[in-house]
Amino acid sequence: ECEADGTLGRIDKVMQFTGFEIRVYLRIPRGTSEEEARRVLARAKDNCLVSRSLKAPCGFVAHVDVAESTEAA
Repeated sequence: ECEADGTLGRIDKVMQFTGFEIRVYLRIPRGTSEEEARRVLARAKDNCLVSRSLKAPCGFVAHVDVAESTEAA
């Protein structure tokens, strides 16, 4: 799951986005490496065509949650 917020501002009297924050929520099954899940999310961020094409800075916040059961919900 992910959410994104954009901030609007005026630059040289033109209204445009001045920043973005993307929040990613990943639930992984118990027994899965949380460190590896974070590395995969970082690679996805670095290779995202949409965020790489934006002019404004793009913040990225990753939340990794380990599922209670062996199945990721």
